[in-house]
Amino acid sequence: MSVPDYSPPCYKIVHYTYADFVSRQIGRPVHIVQCDDNLPILAVKLYSDGQPYTIPSNSDANIRMVKPDGKHVYNPALGCDSTRHTVYFAVTQQMAVFAGESSPVVEIYTNGSIASTSSIGIVIDRNPVSNDTLVSSDEYKTVMQYAKEAESYAKGNTGIRDGENTDNAKYYSERSKDYSDAWKGSLLPKGEVAFSRLPVNGNVAGHMYTITESFVTDTRFRSGAGFSYPPRTRVYWTSANKWEVLTGTWRKELSKSEYDALSNAEKMNGIYYHITDDDDEIPDASATVKGLVKVDPALSSSSVNPVQNKIVTGALGNKVDKVSGKGLSTNDYTTTEKNKLSGIAANANNYSLPLASSTVRGGMKTGYSQNGKNYPVQLSNEKMYVNVPWDGVWFGVCGSKKADVAKIVDASGFQLNEGIRITVYFTWGNTAENITLNVGGTGAKPVFYKSNPAPANFIQTECGIDMVYYAGAWRIIGGFSEAFPARALTQSQYNALSSSDKLNGTVYFITDGT
Repeated sequence: MSVPDYSPPCYKIVHYTYADFVSRQIGRPVHIVQCDDNLPILAVKLYSDGQPYTIPSNSDANIRMVKPDGKHVYNPALGCDSTRHTVYFAVTQQMAVFAGESSPVVEIYTNGSIASTSSIGIVIDRNPVSNDTLVSSDEYKTVMQYAKEAESYAKGNTGIRDGENTDNAKYYSERSKDYSDAWKGSLLPKGEVAFSRLPVNGNVAGHMYTITESFVTDTRFRSGAGFSYPPRTRVYWTSANKWEVLTGTWRKELSKSEYDALSNAEKMNGIYYHITDDDDEIPDASATVKGLVKVDPALSSSSVNPVQNKIVTGALGNKVDKVSGKGLSTNDYTTTEKNKLSGIAANANNYSLPLASSTVRGGMKTGYSQNGKNYPVQLSNEKMYVNVPWDGVWFGVCGSKKADVAKIVDASGFQLNEGIRITVYFTWGNTAENITLNVGGTGAKPVFYKSNPAPANFIQTECGIDMVYYAGAWRIIGGFSEAFPARALTQSQYNALSSSDKLNGTVYFITDGT
């Protein structure tokens, strides 16, 4: 046995302390709570007169503890760290069953020798909600483990070892007794005899004879009469006053009807049955009967056997013999075709596809990127087509509210191109400054009138406006001096107007301004 390497899992609660084999000083006590069970771990750093102590590789480590009620705990270590300086113990339910103080020691066990450390201070704090079902008892996991192992090897049935119920002293003792009872008195060789000289009277259990000739058993045998055995079969006399066969193979002669009357278990019990009145000859094979077939020993063109070499012979007769220096022995693909192939000029297959033109059939590439009104050729099911956007005047409806800056125009299938025109019907007009127009989902573009953003109230309710897309903006087509209310004012008169008057849709002409 040896203390294994051990590393506490991350979810465990580790309490660190120390113990010295020489110095008898109690350090700061470890506090655990009543009813704790296995989640806390006690990590004890070992020293010998102040120097780190290394646990020998062939040693065990145990913890000995007397509980406040006088009960004892004697448990093995979970393991030690990689330096073998620190040893870990689980805080069991029995260790924490009673509140109070305890001073356990760590024990190192090496080849039958024991050394114990100074005491470790442990304080078990009271749990305000105690578990009344817990009963304090002695806990000797280390001793009980050894006892269990001893019990396992003595009589089994402990569940701590695989195969222990057939690998223990009790089992071997019982088997020995069984063998002893079975062979009680032992076997005594009495020599070789013919079957007819096999003793009939005065036999003693255990007397064994070798029968020199083949024989058939009679009623004196335990197996019964009628079983055949070869020469030099050994038999012995049993305590049941019957002869028993030690060696040889059971063989019995039966009629077909007697064999058919046997049960399946009797047919499968290892006896060789010889049917005396049945035909043992295997029939010839046919299309419906499994049986024997004949195979010709050599190639033949006249055999009539079911499995014959005639087919193989015929197939070989149609082969083409290989002629040295020739890949084919004859021009079976015709001389005309051979001459045709010979007439092909060298590098005749070095063909380069010419570029297609108005006069030459040839190849071309797809993938042209649109450039102005030049559109790429596209393919659909290996057929070419050109997707030409609509270039006429479109019509769309703007249903956005008059105060919306970003206005949406419904125009299904619309494609935005330089120079494209559209008539937009504004359902609600416009009262917002710096409006944008998103036609058919092509993106918000500013709306200009005479190179400036269209002013508020310029577009009236239920009004159709012609526009053209140019230089990244929608531009209103035409002049509107007569299409809208107009008024001539001096600069000072215009400045005196209120903001609402300036934005009421009237076109003002400043007579003395710039």
